[in-house]
Parts: sequence; structure tokens; C-alpha cells
Amino acid sequence: MIRGRLIIFSILIGLLVSYNLTGYTVLLLILIGALVKTARSADRRLTGLIVLSLAAVTLRMLAIDDQLNPPDTIPSDSYLVEVKQTSWTVDGDRLRFQGMADNGKVSHEVMVVHKISSEQEKEERSTIIPSHLLIEGELNQPGRATNFNQFDYRTYLNRKNITYVLYTNEIEDVDLAQSFFERAYKTDPFRQDLLDYCDRIFQPTTGRYIKALIFADRRELGAEVTDTFKQLGIIHLLSISGLHVSLLIGMLDKIMTGLTVTRESKRLVFLFILPVFYIFAGFGISIYRAAMQAWIRYLSDTIDCHLTSLDCWGLTFCIAVIVRPMIIFSVGFQLSFLMSFILLFLSDQVFFRELSSLKQIVFVNFALFCFSVPILSFHFYELSWGVLFLNSLFVPYVTYLLMPVLLILFVTSPLLALTQFGLFLDELARWVIVIMEEGSLIIDQGMSLMIITGRLSGSQTVLWFALCILGLLQVEKRKKLVSTLPVAAVLVLLLNMNTYSPIGQVIMIDVGQGDAVLIKEPFGRGSILIDTGGLQVWNEKEEWQIRNNDYTLGEDVLIPVMKSLGIRTLDQLVITHPHWDHYGAMSELIDSFPVKTLVMNDFTKTHSVFRQSLSQIKGSALNVRILKPDEPVKLTDQLHVIHDNWTDQTNENNQSIVLLGRYGRLDWLFTGDIEEVREKNIMKHFPELNADVLKVAHHGSGTSTHEAFLSKIDPDYALISVGENNWFGHPYQETLDQLSRHGAALFRTDENGSILYNYSDIKYLDYHLQKKGIFNVMTDNDIKESNDENSF
Repeated sequence: MIRGRLIIFSILIGLLVSYNLTGYTVLLLILIGALVKTARSADRRLTGLIVLSLAAVTLRMLAIDDQLNPPDTIPSDSYLVEVKQTSWTVDGDRLRFQGMADNGKVSHEVMVVHKISSEQEKEERSTIIPSHLLIEGELNQPGRATNFNQFDYRTYLNRKNITYVLYTNEIEDVDLAQSFFERAYKTDPFRQDLLDYCDRIFQPTTGRYIKALIFADRRELGAEVTDTFKQLGIIHLLSISGLHVSLLIGMLDKIMTGLTVTRESKRLVFLFILPVFYIFAGFGISIYRAAMQAWIRYLSDTIDCHLTSLDCWGLTFCIAVIVRPMIIFSVGFQLSFLMSFILLFLSDQVFFRELSSLKQIVFVNFALFCFSVPILSFHFYELSWGVLFLNSLFVPYVTYLLMPVLLILFVTSPLLALTQFGLFLDELARWVIVIMEEGSLIIDQGMSLMIITGRLSGSQTVLWFALCILGLLQVEKRKKLVSTLPVAAVLVLLLNMNTYSPIGQVIMIDVGQGDAVLIKEPFGRGSILIDTGGLQVWNEKEEWQIRNNDYTLGEDVLIPVMKSLGIRTLDQLVITHPHWDHYGAMSELIDSFPVKTLVMNDFTKTHSVFRQSLSQIKGSALNVRILKPDEPVKLTDQLHVIHDNWTDQTNENNQSIVLLGRYGRLDWLFTGDIEEVREKNIMKHFPELNADVLKVAHHGSGTSTHEAFLSKIDPDYALISVGENNWFGHPYQETLDQLSRHGAALFRTDENGSILYNYSDIKYLDYHLQKKGIFNVMTDNDIKESNDENSF
């Protein structure tokens, strides 16, 4: 029989999709062969089901291949766009929404980005959401990540079946009547009507939470609330999930029992209500998993098939990845299915059922935390251990108080909305929400719960899961708690592996037209960031234009890169000189990430514009170190300041701090933005100076890196940090020609993205890193090793 063996089927489909999409064809075939043999020996019908599903998945893969290889740009054209109204978001002077764009020849699902031109237009766009728009604009593929472990917007949209961003030139409302079957987003207008209803009927606070917890619309939850819940590790409580579906089923079941509804009739009711709830909850993956799993269970009972809970889980999994294969890479999919599997698995275990209720809660929280670590590490590079005890506090609060109040308030609102009792319920819900928010804020301010882990490698992830399973087996065999200590010790070691890795790194981070070089020494000996980059803002924005969620170098580039490497504290931040493209992200970075020491010279400290940025830093525990021009300084054992007694202050670029470091077996020269006259002064004071790796000064400008200096330094490798298609024309062709004549292997961020150098002090690792280390660059969102002439 198939019953009880569908878990095999779901594993096979998951492996097929993931390996097909990542290209491990040989391993894929081996896994298919092994699992098909297992399935065949178990049940011939299961084998047939597997073969049919393999065919279905293969066809979906072919379709996805076509979708993922479109032209980079489609010239400007006019498009009739059907608006997905529930994605409509106005933020400052930017309007963004998802839509189906049709130019009469071809249709594309797109993300539309429109720059709002006036405060009046913003007011109109915030008030009225049209169903259709006529847009003239250009389709462009979304931008790709150019830094290691950075969020990749193109991949994110591709996995939602969106291949283009439509940037508008002109936009016009269109009154177009479409039947239900002609719409691309058939149920979305009904869902938007419900969201609008919440805005009209309820207080803003309760309305926001009804939309978030019943209709899965979190757009209006404040950043402070979501950040606090994320820090505490309970962000899942702000999203509709299996918890809410179970609560809904339980409430309806009790109501129908009180009305003496038969069991068979209850099943029919749930078979109707669950799909409706899924649709109006916005098709989220967590709600899909819970609703579909319950729906399959009720259906199997109705037709006397009586599938097990794990069978229902397996079928739910298979349907999801066959219909939308790319969803397997979604963090929501991974967490929802893994956590629900762990719960189902434990509920079937004899040892677990024999535990007391309190021990079950503790054990479940700990098991879910352990198994979620690799997923959280991969996607966010950090996790909160607060979930171990805060779940036990907040889950009952949300389950037995907040959700029932919100559900009752919403369901009864057509009758009681404007009555005294309705207003009382609304105010009661608001106070329940306020108590939860204030309590979470107090806990967050009083405790530091986040652990930065970095991104676990593939081998570390496999080892982690294997150890978790081993720990479960030991508990199942009722061994003493002390027997699990070796497993726990290795898990703790893995959590700190990135922070104290024996591999050191020097990374030129792609910050566009600016500089930022990160140095992470082996075994956690120290981390230094030389400059931060800075996004140029040419025109000051009015208050109505300011966006709440805008791209920044600190939050979107620097901090994710550091966290992904396991850096928990930045030991030193060096600002070479007071130009915005070198320090623009400084205050944001220091406010959002622990920095021990800020290093600068006297000229930078007294610069009036720089002092304004320095005054914006909120923390007071920052240590500031001022370097003197004639003072020999060693920032670390490997990094020294070049003190050439430079005193001329007529040129700000020449005030740059110049650093000489030794990483791996290479000497590195970091030159800031110095120009030819400063280069000559350094040559005069340090006639024996040379370097294997040169950070080319001033983004490759013609005013720097002159012939005599290059001949003196004689670098084997040259690194240029420069923005793509920048206004300054950097790097200059004459600079590139000079570097080429000197035989320096060239890496540049506008073409290669971020540049990563790995090295180690350990002999064995040093040998595998080709003795002097290895350069890697970002190309097409993959880490590609440099070719033979550019590697060591």
C-alpha cells in the first residue's frame, strides 16, 4: 500500500527539484535510482506515482529554464498592467507593486517601480489603488548581488516567477472591466476589499494586526515591532502560519460540536473553508502547508483512505514543489516544512508521549531550535536563542488570547462594529496588542539574545543535522543527559566555527563608487574595516519623499557581509580621509553594529562636514583613536600605518591614511585616495617599499598611480574599487594601461564584483590554498576562482 510510505516519495521529489536546479546531475541520478528501488520494493503503485511525478517535475524544470534566461533589457514600450492590488506599496517618493504587463505581443509578470513626482500624487496613490494602469517604460532584469552572501534581488524575484522590473516613464489610470476568468490575479481584488474593510472599521492598531494575523498582510506593521520580534526569535508569531490554522480549525470544530454537527458534515465544512481561508490569507507558504495538509487529511478520511499525518505532510510537500519548484529555496518553505515534520515525527515517538506536558514543551522548543539553526544561518547569518524560552511565553498569549479576540472581533464586526460591545472588543484587542508589544520591547532592551553564526558551509550543515539526529536517538534510547554532552559540545563548536575560523580573509567590498576593504584575521584575532563607502545624494529630499525602507550600504551591504563571515564585533573602523565615498556609511554602521575603535587622523577629525556625521552617531561607548602624521603606529601585528610626515593640507585626497599589511604570504598596500605628489613623498621616506598587492588609489584616477610609483611598488596584483558606469570615468584608461605594462593581475569591483582573498597560518590549509592564498571574485552571483595566471 502507498499509505505510510509517501514520505519516501516527498524526499525523492525534493531531491529531484533541488539537485536539478543546482546542477548535480550525477548525484541526482544515483539518488533517484536508490529511492526508486526502495519505493518499488515497497509498493508498485508508489513506483508508478514516482515515475509520473518525475515526468511532471522534468517538464516544470524545462519551463523554468526558459523563464530564467530572458533578455537583460526590453526596450521602452507601452504596457497595459493589471495591478496586484495587495502588493501596492507607497514609500516616500516611490511606488512599487506587482503586476501582469501586456504590450499586445507578450505578457510578463513584473515588479513595477514608479517615482512619484509630487506630494499631491503621493496622496492620490496612497488613497486609491487602481485595477489597471497604462504604463510606458522599460523592462530590465533585476539587479544581482555583487558581494559575497549579499541578498540577491534577481534570485528573489525569479523564485516568485517575476523576471523583470518595469521602470516607468509615464503612468496613467485605466478603467477596464474584466470578468473573473480574464483576470491574472483572480481573487486579489476580493482580498484587497477585506483589507480596506479592516482600515474602515477597526482602530489602526487592531486593524494592522487583523490584516497581519488573519490575512497575512504585514506591510503596515512598524519596523520597530518586527525588528524587536526578530531579535527575540519570535518573528513567526507575526505571520499567519500553521498555528493560526490549527486555532481556526479548533474553534470551528468546537462551535460545530456545540451545534451537534456530525463528524461527516464537519469534514465537508472544512473541505470548503480551508481553501477559502488559504486564498484570502494571500497564498502564503506557511498557510498553504497547514491548510493543504489538513485538507488532505479530511479528504482521505472522507473517502476512507485514512492517510497518516506524515503521508499528508508528504503529499503537501510534493504538490508544492511540483507546482512551484523554485519555492524549495524559500526560507519560509524550508522552516515551515522542516518544523512541521519534526513535530509530526516526535508526536509518533513513544518516548516523547511518555514525557510530562512541561517536558514536552521544553523538548519541542529545543528540538525545533536545533533543527532550524542551519536554515537561519544560511539565510540570515544569525539566530536568537530567546526562542528557547520566549515561545513558551508568547505562543500561549497569541494562541489563547490575541488570536481569539481578533477572530471574534473580525467575524462579529458586520453586526457589532459600531455598537458599544464592538467598540469594547476593539479596545480590548488594542490593549492585548499593546501589552504584547511593550513586553517584547522591555525584554529586547534588557537582554541581548542574537548570536551571529555566519553562514554554515555545506559540510557543516550536514554534520549539524547528523548530530541533531544522533542526539534524538540517544534521547530515544533513554540514555542519561550526560551522554548528549559530546554532541552538544560539537554543536557549540559549529556555531562558532565561522567566528574563529582558521581561514583569514581580505575582502574588497563592492560599495559602488567608493572604498571599503574588510580584513578578518584567522582564529578571530581581529577584524578591521578600512572605509565604509557612501552613496551619493545629489539633491536633498523633502520630508514627503523620504523612504522608510531604502537601500543603504550599512544595512544592505556591509553588515550582511560581516555577519556572513561570523564577525560579531568590528575591532577597528579606519576612515582614511573625509570624503563621503569613504565614510558615508560610517554613522549608520556604528549605530547598527558593534564597533570598538574608530581610527582617523587629525585632518579628518577637524573636517567640518565629517564632524557632522560623527555627531549623528548615537552610541557613546565608541573609542576614537587619532593618528599623528609623524607617529609610527601599528594597528595590529599585521597592519602598520605609513608615516611619511605629510603636512600639506591643500589637497584632501592626499590626507589619506596609507596602510601596509601582511596577510598570507603577501604584502598589501592600502593607499586611500592619495595622488602623485603624496606617492612621491612616500617613495622618498620609504625607498625600500614594495607590495605584492596594491589597492589602486582614487579608484584608478589619472591623478594617482604614476609610473615611478608603480615601478617602485612592483605589485603582482592590483585591486580597484569603482562604481559601474560612474560619472567620473574611473578607472582611467592610462591607469589600466600602466598596470597592464607592469604585469599586475587586475581585479575591479565594477566588473568582478566583490574581491575575496583567503589565506591561513596553518601549514595544511596553507598548502591547499596554494601556499600564498587564493583570490575569488563575484561573477554572475557565483564565487568563481580566478584563473591560473591570477591565482597562487
